[in-house]
Amino acid sequence: MSQSSADTRPRAAASAVRMKRAGRDAPLSPHLSIWRWTPVNTTSILHRATGIANAAGATLLAAWLACGAIGEGAYDVATAILGSPIGLLILFAFTLSVIYHMTNGIRHLIWDSGHMIGKAGRGTSAYAVYGIALVLTILVWIAAFTLAGA
Repeated sequence: MSQSSADTRPRAAASAVRMKRAGRDAPLSPHLSIWRWTPVNTTSILHRATGIANAAGATLLAAWLACGAIGEGAYDVATAILGSPIGLLILFAFTLSVIYHMTNGIRHLIWDSGHMIGKAGRGTSAYAVYGIALVLTILVWIAAFTLAGA
């Protein structure tokens, strides 16, 4: 049985009321009410965010290298800032960002090969990316402090 235009009027009227309350001329986007937060969409959002953070971290790295090229005084200041607790936290976050972006990129390569595309595989791979990125970041920092003698 087909739906007549009379059947859709209550929905259209309700939509018009919502638009009027929201002060909009266009209908509200339905995705806000039908999507829920999942590990998979979180990895997508974090991939974009870590891309931006990696650009900021690369700028920080370039500034540190520039300080080294400027002279010993500038290099000492930059090293002191990056060696402070806040500087180390920023460097840890940058390391996590780079490694997360890399592991999520590998996940996308696996998807491109046609593997782990199903619902269960997507969720499992999302949690794997979170765990692997964190473990690798911690291992990098353990290695860095062990080799530096700090």
